[in-house]
Amino acid sequence: MPPSSILDTLFPPTCLLCGAPGSRDLDLCDGCVEGLPWNRHCCARCALPFDGAELDGALCGACQRRAPPYERCFAALRYETPVPNLVGAAKFRGRMNAVRLLGQLLARSVQAAGQPLPEVLVPVPLHRRRLAERGYNQALEIARVVGRQLELPLEPGCCDRGVATLPRRGWTRAPGGVTFAVPSGPAHPWACATWPSSTTWSPPAARWRSLPGS
Repeated sequence: MPPSSILDTLFPPTCLLCGAPGSRDLDLCDGCVEGLPWNRHCCARCALPFDGAELDGALCGACQRRAPPYERCFAALRYETPVPNLVGAAKFRGRMNAVRLLGQLLARSVQAAGQPLPEVLVPVPLHRRRLAERGYNQALEIARVVGRQLELPLEPGCCDRGVATLPRRGWTRAPGGVTFAVPSGPAHPWACATWPSSTTWSPPAARWRSLPGS
């Protein structure tokens, strides 16, 4: 019996949202998976949600006016109930089962999209002060799950967070960008930066990126 099957037998998946038995090695039941706010209709560049399917493949107004400094953002889920609870459990309450679940959902959504994969995953770093407070970087832990499922390497040490931003708990809007260094050079023609519920493809030749706070 494979190790994963043994673990599933000893510790069967349990839905994090309703407590029912999980499905297909996910800590979510089939009903809660179907009820998630999947980001199926969105801007082809920044993944801003659209109201309907009629704009699929189009760019939002902001991306048409000024292209963002990355090739593509892929957001598996909209930030609607129950996603904030899952993200909060992963970021602030040390729930590694929520971390694993978000990574699994992101990886499966990327696979289902059928887009070319990046060559490497670069988890968005935490400032050293926040890392000392929290004890772990949720983006790194999610990237480990995504990397295993998509068979992609990780390079967590290639960039550094230079500014300690305020926590995003309780914010009604995303904060402004935070700048961190990305080593220049053609080591990886395509890199992928990971957040709790999204993935951004970007060519890392530019020296600086402005990315959302964590």
